[in-house]
Amino acid sequence: MSGIEVSGGGSFAVTTESLLEAQRMLRELARRTEQLSGDLGAGPVPPGEVDWLLATARRELALADEQARALADGLGEAAVRYGIAERLSTAQAWLAAHAGGGAFDLAVLAAQAAALAPAGRKPWTDEQFDAWLRRFAESVDVPLALWFVRELPGRALEETDVTVESVGDPVSDSAPAGFADLAARIPAADEGAPQVRVERYDQPDGSRRFVVYAGGTVEWNAVADDEPWDLTSNASGVAGEAAASTRATMAALQQAGWQLGDEVLPVGHSQGGIVAAGLVSSAAVSAPMLVTFGSPTAGVSVPSSTTNVAVEHVDDPVPTLGGLPRVGAGALDRVVVRESTDASASAGGGGVPQHRMSGYRATAEQMDASSDRRLVAARERLAAFTGGGTATVTLWRGERVYVAPGAGAGTAKVQ
Repeated sequence: MSGIEVSGGGSFAVTTESLLEAQRMLRELARRTEQLSGDLGAGPVPPGEVDWLLATARRELALADEQARALADGLGEAAVRYGIAERLSTAQAWLAAHAGGGAFDLAVLAAQAAALAPAGRKPWTDEQFDAWLRRFAESVDVPLALWFVRELPGRALEETDVTVESVGDPVSDSAPAGFADLAARIPAADEGAPQVRVERYDQPDGSRRFVVYAGGTVEWNAVADDEPWDLTSNASGVAGEAAASTRATMAALQQAGWQLGDEVLPVGHSQGGIVAAGLVSSAAVSAPMLVTFGSPTAGVSVPSSTTNVAVEHVDDPVPTLGGLPRVGAGALDRVVVRESTDASASAGGGGVPQHRMSGYRATAEQMDASSDRRLVAARERLAAFTGGGTATVTLWRGERVYVAPGAGAGTAKVQ
């Protein structure tokens, strides 16, 4: 695997941030060389060799000043264009997954040509680009497509009631020390296994805090069976509906002792990230932090008070299925950690190698070792949330219960 790249949190990307920092440094260098050149020319010029040396120094300083200013201007423009190109590449990947070519591709190519025009042509402002991107992303209506599928004969992508049961006895465990611990505690997407882990942290003042972990998709059938972590929940969650997996997780939290007002830190992989984001976007849950791995959650509205960390492998197609970040949906505050993966490094399991949790656990280890200010702040917030104490851990399994059409499907029952 290559090194991680962190973007968001108020900037385009680490690479872009570095460009802008270099720009600031070069501008300061230009100011200092200009001042030094003025100082050298302020007094009488000594005769002979000293005169020649000083004259040469002034010429060199003047040249350095000119080059520094030109480079600073170039870096500033490059940073803007890099940020636009980065977002355009995301748009093209999303198009490949959703639109399948055609007029949409032509629209992206036209936008790319305009945004990356040669020097001398004014680039789009952030406001102009975001407005175009928002219109473009909203051109595909996921809820409408889901409604259309459900109107077809059969029970494709039809939601159901869901029940929740605890699995095993409660146990104690230490608080997660970082992102690697969070990734390691996400339940595996195995048939018949628990899909949810809940950690309860009882505070000295009598209040409670919870970390809840949700696993990835288990079944991919278009028609729902008894498994709530399925294709139907994927479609419902991306469309902004109350997916069965999200309802099951909420029921598990309630059974574990959660009450209105208790803070929750949701963590998830793949569909589990949809669940986690769904909890945060609901009015009932107060979440200081959200952590997702390989999840299609870019378009989910998250409060700006929530530290939103999304881990995505560049060659993992699943995150692109969530569309593009919406303006006003916490897009600028969303910290995205991206990495190019080696398929052979993501051992075990089937499906897309770059999407496997084993690879994301390795990325999480790099995040723990990173000195990036955004990741450091996120680790500090995690530590403050748990207080480093001992958690009471419970595991939960949800199952679908089919209810005939018109009988009120779409609830969660706790057993």
